[in-house]
Amino acid sequence: MALGTVFKVGQIGRALVVVSIAGLFGAHVQAQIPSSGSVHHMSQSDVRSVSALQAGGDPVSGRALSLNKEGWHTWKVNAVENAPNWCCNSRQGKEVVGAVCDLDSRSHGFSRQLKDAIADEMQIYVKITDGQTDSIRTYGANCSVVSQSEIIDHGTVAPTASLDWLAKQIGTDKHIGGDALAAIAVHDSNQAQRLLESTAHANQPLETRKQAIFWMGQVRAQQSVGELTRLMLKDDVEEIREHAVFSVSQSEGRTMRH
Repeated sequence: MALGTVFKVGQIGRALVVVSIAGLFGAHVQAQIPSSGSVHHMSQSDVRSVSALQAGGDPVSGRALSLNKEGWHTWKVNAVENAPNWCCNSRQGKEVVGAVCDLDSRSHGFSRQLKDAIADEMQIYVKITDGQTDSIRTYGANCSVVSQSEIIDHGTVAPTASLDWLAKQIGTDKHIGGDALAAIAVHDSNQAQRLLESTAHANQPLETRKQAIFWMGQVRAQQSVGELTRLMLKDDVEEIREHAVFSVSQSEGRTMRH
């Protein structure tokens, strides 16, 4: 394909569909049409299911994540109750509409697709460059994404395996650590709550603590009320007490960017 990278998906029904990612941006979409003349449209779940098989991924894996290959990796996890259905939006006049998320874009702000949209599953994307974590993105599992490079799909991953990998990213880089905490927050797991609370404690750098407090309020306010109250009233650091108050005040917010 001349324009960008394509997702090549094997037999879906009777059609071998080849979708050019550039086509999502108005360039073109190419498809081999079966003899019946109908075009089979490929859903995002079709892309992930087939790519998981191509990558040799298990349907559900409790094994440790191994992200050795360069480029983008992705996996799905069950989401905490009332998890925000994060995706990308664009503005058409006065109307905000859903948009495809470009993993290769330097900007990776996100918001809820709809005012009260929630997700049952979340999709985590990680880019490995020169053996190091270069980017972490978290979106609702039904959010459409594109990239100019291959996306290696690890299928649905057990929360322990996902959280163990993400926890190692917290102390590496300010931005990577913050994105890892956002990803941790959406997991349907008590381990996720424990990780956020331990990160909010005084043995962590100030900015890291503030990021953990922020995501507790944004994504896990109900589960975090006790810890946030303690931080507001009893923490020794005034800035942390103030940030806990701010986090609670924003816990009903509908749109988040980071």
